[in-house]
Amino acid sequence: MKITFVTFHNWDTKRAGGFHKFAEYAADEGHDVVFFSFDRPYFIMFKREERLNVSVLRTLTKGKVYKTEKANRIINCTWPTLRIPQPFYRFVPTKINKWLNTHSLIPFGTFADKFLAGTDVFVIESCAALELYDIIHEKFPLAHIVYRPSDPIVAAQKTELAEEEKYVLYSSEKVYIVNNEGVELYRRNIPDFDTLVDFELLPNGVDTEKFKLSYECPKELKTKNTALYVGARQPEWELIRYSAKACPEIKFIIVCPEKAPKDIIKGEIANILYVPGISPSDVPAWITNCDVVIIPNPNNLWKMKPWGITAKYYQAMAAGKPIVSFSDTPRLKEEFGVEVTYEYEQFVECLKKNMDSKEKREYKGLNDREWQSLCGKFISSLCKIVVGET
Repeated sequence: MKITFVTFHNWDTKRAGGFHKFAEYAADEGHDVVFFSFDRPYFIMFKREERLNVSVLRTLTKGKVYKTEKANRIINCTWPTLRIPQPFYRFVPTKINKWLNTHSLIPFGTFADKFLAGTDVFVIESCAALELYDIIHEKFPLAHIVYRPSDPIVAAQKTELAEEEKYVLYSSEKVYIVNNEGVELYRRNIPDFDTLVDFELLPNGVDTEKFKLSYECPKELKTKNTALYVGARQPEWELIRYSAKACPEIKFIIVCPEKAPKDIIKGEIANILYVPGISPSDVPAWITNCDVVIIPNPNNLWKMKPWGITAKYYQAMAAGKPIVSFSDTPRLKEEFGVEVTYEYEQFVECLKKNMDSKEKREYKGLNDREWQSLCGKFISSLCKIVVGET
């Protein structure tokens, strides 16, 4: 079958999970795969970000063919839109903004005929692509459309995109939700969710084997007592400052694409090293060569965001690393024995204890989080939808 993944990401970002894993697995199983990156408005030609820049706009508008490790094809493409930058939204009526978000100098039909023709099933991610639901359905009335929310947008409450998500939840043939926290969030925000939405759980996973191997130690980690955070989410910077001052013997290495405070960027605290980002393919080398993995989440954000147990934890568990978490679900302690703290002093105490031991840990229950197994389950489910099985 032909599967089109409509996603926030470019193929080049090549994350070790999510839609990249689903798409790669599908291609290697012999399916025809399109990685449709959305949205990519024309104004990104003036930006210099990894995901948004003039090279991305030119390349993906033309379409680019990639090869998987098994030499199967994946086409990454985009349909550039007329969307304006967020700061200007307040000057333009909502209806006009929505129109700009879903229109282009290239007719959708022309783009779709070139890249999406013959698609059996569209898999939409929780991103601006939700606005394309009706456009896709109108162009491909016989295609199946499913929704895979990695981050439920209704958590943001009253936004236009949250309303779009509710519509897509009701309209999609099937919804694959990451965890029970997401299910409960939808139940709180969407009337008759269980009755009107056909959903099932499909958790995130991890390439456990990659985190069991040995790698050359990155130069940043070639020091004693390293506490490492690798993640896309902003950490609790004040906690990191507090911990660094309380533990001068520990080197705090923070890898995060989100911009850090100026004092941390400038290295004003000697035992904090800020790294703006690393390639997803390098993550196993960093995780396996640190002493302790820290996950210092923004205080109490986990209560508002239904992220559940994220891939960062599974990676560290697969590597057998001690983990010290701040402000996250108690399920981590209950299900895996991961240390979760809720006070700065408690975090520091727990970090010192784990740094002193540095023992390799054994975490149980990872087998059902292995990406190969989850991808197989997902693609098999899509096949059943396409052939009409329930």
